[in-house]
Amino acid sequence: MVKALSGFYYVKVPNEPVFECRARGKFKKNNIKPVVGDLVEIQAIGNGQGVIEIILPRKNCLVRPSVANIDQLMVVFAATSPEPDFLLMDRLTVLAEKNKLFVTICITKTDLDDRNNFNKVVGRYSNTDYNIIGLSNKLNRGIEDIKDVLAGKLSTLSGPSGVGKSTLINTINPNFKLNVGDVSIKTKRGKHTTTHCELLEVIEDGFVVDTPGFTSLELEGISEYELAKYFPDFNKFNNCQFVSCAHENEELCGVKDAVKSGELSKERYKNYLLLLQEVRENGGKYR
Repeated sequence: MVKALSGFYYVKVPNEPVFECRARGKFKKNNIKPVVGDLVEIQAIGNGQGVIEIILPRKNCLVRPSVANIDQLMVVFAATSPEPDFLLMDRLTVLAEKNKLFVTICITKTDLDDRNNFNKVVGRYSNTDYNIIGLSNKLNRGIEDIKDVLAGKLSTLSGPSGVGKSTLINTINPNFKLNVGDVSIKTKRGKHTTTHCELLEVIEDGFVVDTPGFTSLELEGISEYELAKYFPDFNKFNNCQFVSCAHENEELCGVKDAVKSGELSKERYKNYLLLLQEVRENGGKYR
């Protein structure tokens, strides 16, 4: 399924045009909603229309953005205008780790990076295996690296509005001509230009989900005892005295020692503590 809009679901069938479909009433009755990325079986009813009969099992399903069967998450932030929100960046990487998605961090507008934010990102995630790509449409920098990452994968691009997600897609494949917004002078935040979730084949066998931008993301389905495992950089220093170490107030904690020695990012560790507190305030329970 390549697009969902106003109760209609658009399904790409091999060697056929895209079908405009409705979902069977049984899905609503069973509280099941088709989402972009679903593999489905449909019944054609003529005139390019159809009915979704079966939704095949999903290997994963993100809540926000609502999309299924994703291979990787491309986290897109700008080096400036708007300034990168590192707490939101960490939320997104936690979401990716929870859903076992490969992570690429794309930093746009690097030609305007007078605060050295790209190198800050590289430093924060130096102990992970994340791809980190600096992008400048003006200087034609990073485009080929992005194409290599997207090839043969189903990816979702997520990040705040105004950072250049639609511009990135247009640059890779100008045929899409997606709407591009500016950054609000008053709020310093991006204006939303994407209003629905859609699967786009930007290169051969490389699909991306262009999703509405957002500035907040709630952590769901994560307990306080598992949050740390979604920080893969912590795992290299997890030689703590206690197996259930929360890396907070415990003595003989390898993660805290790594922060003190500068081997782990102090700022990223601070965000971990903020997210840990948030999870606890939410009850630390699965929802």
